[in-house]
Amino acid sequence: MAETSNEKRVVILPDPLALAEAVASRFLSRIAKRSDHKRLVHISLTGGTMGAAVLKAAAANPRTATLDWSKVHFWWSDERWVPRADADRNEKQSREALLDQLEQLGFTNRLFARTLLSLNEGNFELTLANLRSFYNMQ
Repeated sequence: MAETSNEKRVVILPDPLALAEAVASRFLSRIAKRSDHKRLVHISLTGGTMGAAVLKAAAANPRTATLDWSKVHFWWSDERWVPRADADRNEKQSREALLDQLEQLGFTNRLFARTLLSLNEGNFELTLANLRSFYNMQ
């Protein structure tokens, strides 16, 4: 799979695991490329079987521990608003697949997805003004 090409092509792999590993490899390469240039990396997380499989494959990839995650910001794109312990919750799937490992590596301040969801479960009203204040934005 081409790492830097803009060429659009269909890649057929033998099974879901091979697909998850290929996507995870490209995912990590894109993070490395952007963070090497000191640029912020914004990642929109989704749930589901393949989303979790890609994150799990990324966590298993030795390259994950060598990347600079300090410029990476995670955001949810389709969280299911179910109780925190519910197996259908995308946050739970993503944390178990990759995000907990990143926290163990010391990258806790960029996991906005978890922080924002935690705020939603408390008595914090999710308004634009509150979000700006939370993220120190003007």
